[in-house]
Amino acid sequence: MPANKGSWGGFIAYRQLGHYAAIAPTYDAMRVGFKGVELGIDYVFMKNVMGTVKYFVGKEMQDEYDIDDPMQSSAYPLFAELKCFF
Repeated sequence: MPANKGSWGGFIAYRQLGHYAAIAPTYDAMRVGFKGVELGIDYVFMKNVMGTVKYFVGKEMQDEYDIDDPMQSSAYPLFAELKCFF
């Protein structure tokens, strides 16, 4: 809850989003066509000010329409944001 200074929460999630699963996905730390694990933590710095950090570790899934492409890349993006509640 963003009203309680010092409170925090964390999560671990498995994410898998195919190349053509969504037109505009809302995930922050991962991209379309990747699968892997996402780690995140929220921390309330002061009343109504919350910071979020997410880290994704994953690999690109093979595109079902481009089977001949052996190139699969890894992804390690880091996402951070600061939210102010009014």
